[in-house]
Amino acid sequence: MKNYALCWALILGSICQLWAYDTNDSIAIDRKLALNIFLDCTICDINYFKENFSVVNYVRAPATSDVHIQITTLTTGSGGTEYNLLFFGRRRFKNMNDTVVFSLSPDQTFEETRNKMLQKLQLGLVPYIMKTSYANHLYLTVDNIAGVPIKKKDPWKKWMFDIYGSASFSTEKYTNNIFINSNLYISKITPEIKFESNINTMYSESHINNYPLNDTVYSSHTYQKSYFIDNLFVKSIGEHFGIGGMAKYRNNKIHNLDYQMKVGPAIEYNIFKYSDASNKQLRFLYFLGYEENNYCDSTIYFKLNDYQYTHNLRVLFTYMKPWGYFNTSIYGSNYLNDFSFFSLGTNALANIRLVKGLSFNVSCGLNMYRDQIALRNTSIDYDDLLTKRSEIATDYSLNINFGISFSFGSINNNVVNPRFSN
Repeated sequence: MKNYALCWALILGSICQLWAYDTNDSIAIDRKLALNIFLDCTICDINYFKENFSVVNYVRAPATSDVHIQITTLTTGSGGTEYNLLFFGRRRFKNMNDTVVFSLSPDQTFEETRNKMLQKLQLGLVPYIMKTSYANHLYLTVDNIAGVPIKKKDPWKKWMFDIYGSASFSTEKYTNNIFINSNLYISKITPEIKFESNINTMYSESHINNYPLNDTVYSSHTYQKSYFIDNLFVKSIGEHFGIGGMAKYRNNKIHNLDYQMKVGPAIEYNIFKYSDASNKQLRFLYFLGYEENNYCDSTIYFKLNDYQYTHNLRVLFTYMKPWGYFNTSIYGSNYLNDFSFFSLGTNALANIRLVKGLSFNVSCGLNMYRDQIALRNTSIDYDDLLTKRSEIATDYSLNINFGISFSFGSINNNVVNPRFSN
């Protein structure tokens, strides 16, 4: 009992000491006069911002902020990133909104990226800080303003290549696993055209050696491999249309495909402007194509190959606002020679800030399958079922995920303490 009393005394003493440090802390900057900002960004290094830009208060809820800053991204043609910093004025800055856009190449380091993001964040906050007591401490420097900007020559003519490879090996007493993956990405992206080619190979192997199971010894050897090539070409037509085509090839033993080839034209219409794609999109994409299949084993329709004409329509909607974001897609496809072979599906993701400190997120996907023409005309053994080495018949798939978060306490805390961080 004495030990418990001593522990509680030490804990209470520590809390009192921490409280005294907090209430007696003297801060040179008058936080009541500083700008309150809410940073709506999942990719930002918030601690870095707090350490290197301390003339603002970083608040935890949009309702208590003077400026709500939302950061969205798009992938550029070189494989880099375009950042859109949207500034929404609140309270005394209501209707005072702005946007800062900049791009970074894919070879930028993490340090260079967060430094540039902080610079652009500071630049976007200048009009707001000008209306605070810190206005007299602002000054402007501009580099390389003399002369005409020099256009750099691009010997690659906008072509970009990205090569990736990985391999892993793991072993335990009874099991060994090998996984190998490689990918080659080729693209040329300009405001007028978009070309992408993606080539991927995958191989995995699993061994179970002499595992004691129900008075017997169990051993198995399974492997999977796949190969695919996806090619896309798009020609821009104004701010709303794109026309082009797709060509695909894949080899996948799981889906009983010795090879599958798809080729055909496509057209897309975006109700919103493509220049607003980082904030809102409502796109209708239609594809009409020829499909050729060569199967590893005879299918349930007693075929080793077939030739089909197919088409599909996909609707994609994206909407991002200070209260959160919403993404959804709806698709439908079928074979033109027999409309009874079709598939339908939808996927949705929403993250919504309900009230101060309370956020709700939900995602779901529902798919209906009536076009599994490649199913094997053989029974599936136990190993194939457990390892998903062979596709099995199904009518639908459904997944639902949801979560809720609630935070409360001090409305702002600009202190960074990295000790014992994971």
